[in-house]
Amino acid sequence: MNKEDENKYDIDYFTTSTSFKPNKPEKLITNSDKYYHHKNLDPSKGLWGNGTILYVRNSDGKDYAIKFIERAEKISNNDINYKWRYRAKFIVLEEFPKKKERARNIPAKLKQDLLLKQDNKCWLCNDTFNSENTFEIDHIIEWSKGGLTEIDNLQALCKNSCHWIKTLALKKEKNMEVVDNNGLRYNFTKIDYENSNLFLINLINKIKKNHNEQ
Repeated sequence: MNKEDENKYDIDYFTTSTSFKPNKPEKLITNSDKYYHHKNLDPSKGLWGNGTILYVRNSDGKDYAIKFIERAEKISNNDINYKWRYRAKFIVLEEFPKKKERARNIPAKLKQDLLLKQDNKCWLCNDTFNSENTFEIDHIIEWSKGGLTEIDNLQALCKNSCHWIKTLALKKEKNMEVVDNNGLRYNFTKIDYENSNLFLINLINKIKKNHNEQ
């Protein structure tokens, strides 16, 4: 997602979905297809509700801005077609054009270029990749939050250590609480990525420093 897309609407939340197809031919649309199903529609969570604008990114590279137009409802536990038991009707505000760099899957050529760029070493700890120390490709800015599948937004990390550390750090920031002067607590559900990157860079620099001192 580029800044023009995001600034077009006051986006409340970002998410991914591999099966979100709101523009199927009318004859293939069932009543259930007119709803968006998700755990965050649970009214007790106080997250997504009537009027919430959601930016949905599909694995095929298509992006949608949708708006919920009713309160969420709980569906029967007997309906085994859906993992999430909460749903709400929505309208599509806009469907953004499919772009190659929006697709989640990373082509083999791009992986090779990235490994060459990093000299076949982990970006975080600088260990060399081999049969015992395998790698995973990570989106620096999360794919679900608009990060593109292009070389400047990718990094190869050790699969069983560094990638896990980066994921844990980002998860910690997502769940970070801030207490204001009045003692009120706020949970951040939408990340400021400019500051988030600074947070991750500082953490990564500490890890690198510790690694080099060992």
